Amino acid sequence: MADTPDLSEIVQRLEVVEHKLGIYFVPNAEPILEELVEKLDPLTLQNILREVEAKVLALAMMGYKAPALKGLKAAMSKKSWEMIADDVQYHMKLGVTEAGIRQAHLEMMGIIKRMESKGQLVLKVSNPSPELGEWMKRNAEPTGTSFKKVEGLDAWKKDILDKV
Repeated sequence: MADTPDLSEIVQRLEVVEHKLGIYFVPNAEPILEELVEKLDPLTLQNILREVEAKVLALAMMGYKAPALKGLKAAMSKKSWEMIADDVQYHMKLGVTEAGIRQAHLEMMGIIKRMESKGQLVLKVSNPSPELGEWMKRNAEPTGTSFKKVEGLDAWKKDILDKV
């Protein structure tokens, strides 16, 4: 009879599978990234956005509340904002999964982390939440995922994105 693996061994095995599949998830990645987008100054945000693909940004911003969207809009030209809004609409028609949005969040967070480690970016956030403060200190590694279809994006677009 084979030994039953303990919980930490199971978690390690899952992380290996997730890594091979390219699936990652940082718990609470959305609020952390949303808070960064909301609180960073427009110039810093512009530097980050130069590194982010339009598709990634369109997916990452889905579900953001108005303050974060206003922060993004302030950092972008009117034409760029309109193009990203069109990309959001396009991806909503295709159907968006939580995993797709979270992967976009992780890509953006990875870009921020890489830029900060190379000295291209200095993150200065006044009054960060405890979660953001902790992330900024340790730059957590991603684990886990979800393939559940995202619901409510049409209402979000109508109530929030269209009014920003």
